[in-house]
Amino acid sequence: MTKKIRFNVLSAVTTVASTLEDSKFKIKDNKTFNQAVKHLDSYFGTSSRATCILCSMISYYFDNQGETCDFNDLARFFDCSVMALISCKDDVEELMKKGYISNIRGTYSRRVSLKNEFLLSESLLTSILRNEKISMEVKREKKRTAVDLVQKVGRMVSSRDMETYQVLNDTMDLEEIFADDPFVKTLKMLVPDDVLLRIFFYNCCDDFIRDFDSILNRSVNLVYGDSMFDAMKSFMREDNALFKKNLIEFSKKENALDATLELTSYAKELLLGDDVHMFSRMEKGTNIINPDSIATKKMFYDKVNESDIQRLKESLKDETLKDIQNRLKAKGLPNGIAVLMYGAPGTGKTESVYQLAKATGRRVFAVDISSSKSCWFGESEKIIKKIFTGYRQFCKSCLNEKDGKVPILFFNEADGILSRRQENLMTPSAQTENTMQNIILEEMEKLDGIMIATTNLVGNLDSAFERRFLFKIRFENPTVETKKKIWKSKLEWLEDKDLELFANKYDFSGGQIDNIVRKVTMDEVITGKRPRVEELHALCKVEKLAKEERRIGF
Repeated sequence: MTKKIRFNVLSAVTTVASTLEDSKFKIKDNKTFNQAVKHLDSYFGTSSRATCILCSMISYYFDNQGETCDFNDLARFFDCSVMALISCKDDVEELMKKGYISNIRGTYSRRVSLKNEFLLSESLLTSILRNEKISMEVKREKKRTAVDLVQKVGRMVSSRDMETYQVLNDTMDLEEIFADDPFVKTLKMLVPDDVLLRIFFYNCCDDFIRDFDSILNRSVNLVYGDSMFDAMKSFMREDNALFKKNLIEFSKKENALDATLELTSYAKELLLGDDVHMFSRMEKGTNIINPDSIATKKMFYDKVNESDIQRLKESLKDETLKDIQNRLKAKGLPNGIAVLMYGAPGTGKTESVYQLAKATGRRVFAVDISSSKSCWFGESEKIIKKIFTGYRQFCKSCLNEKDGKVPILFFNEADGILSRRQENLMTPSAQTENTMQNIILEEMEKLDGIMIATTNLVGNLDSAFERRFLFKIRFENPTVETKKKIWKSKLEWLEDKDLELFANKYDFSGGQIDNIVRKVTMDEVITGKRPRVEELHALCKVEKLAKEERRIGF
């Protein structure tokens, strides 16, 4: 079939448009006009009234150098009221469905309203100018998600040329279009009667997607305008539905002018689902260590420690861990693996964690305890919650990868948060400490991964924590035999009699022996030669700080 049309399409469009111009949208009986409309009805596949409206839009397009038009423009073209054209909304919607026109003020909207601003399809115009059958470019429409909605609302809120009522109406239109989306369904259920509050939340979601801070003062001003003062009080009191339904929280709450908001973990998962890890930022005081970045290091343990570490290593092998967890679940038992490594400083607790991660190919989600506390009341508890939430999201991210494995949540030197809960709750600091510990206890109870904590002060450990650790591995200073092995592995040039002497004479931990070896290496670089055994003894004598004797009297 030929693409060419037997009549001149552009000429027919011109005939129809020139007849309709200034006609007050009253179609007169005219043979030439009627014939042109009949041809164009067939050509466009539209009703006669839709054909007439489309011809007027095409005429306006060429007369105004390709500009878009709205109902006011069309009303002036016809010399009629806007209401007369709005009554033809079904015909306009027919043109939109066919893709001949689009509404640039509402990309997703197929509904007709006074806010519509129409743009003609380039494919349609090309077909008309070539006098060919209409060949519309088929655009594969991407799947719409809640992210599209929040970005659309965010742009409207930020736009200075849109009144509040326009944003309100357009948002409700978008909510109808996205009515089947789980995110919109849930939000309308949680916040059913306050569209402005939902708009505020959509704007916060858009800030999150674009990695902006949701500044309370700015956001309230944009959404609430002249009513911002009352709204601000509600937000500062945290007594609206967004706080009560766990959708937003303060990231900083010092005063109303400087306060910032963020989405809760629940809200982020509600918005992004399984893709939430793509937008997850590492929480304060946390760090990811990949197993490939961990240098292999030979560890020396006493027999008891060797057995404990080997059992733990076998348990953390991927297939073994999955089997263990499945069996624990089947018996209704907690299936998380929580490990406590305790003992004197420098005995290899931290390095053991890294070597276990290296051996089992697991990433380490490391937590800096000192960064988990804040001077602001209530902030420390939030930080601890976010650490566990961040770990769960990181677990999902790891498991989504090919051959992904559950990472290790590592609390190093956890004395500060695993100590005994305080009975005297008169001070805010005591309340904060207890709340943090209760959060950790609760999270350990529902742990679905691997948690390892190290501490030097096990005597301060609360009994509630002790029960929740499946493995408890005690690290003591190495025996003489173990120290000989460590010395030999570090300074292989030492003779057996020297190894025996150093192991017996100096009660060092593995970490202290490492310090000696580092200083030996530095001396070798400086002097260009290996130190004598006497010089090695001198280094050992100053390794431990001398304890000052307490004198009585003068």
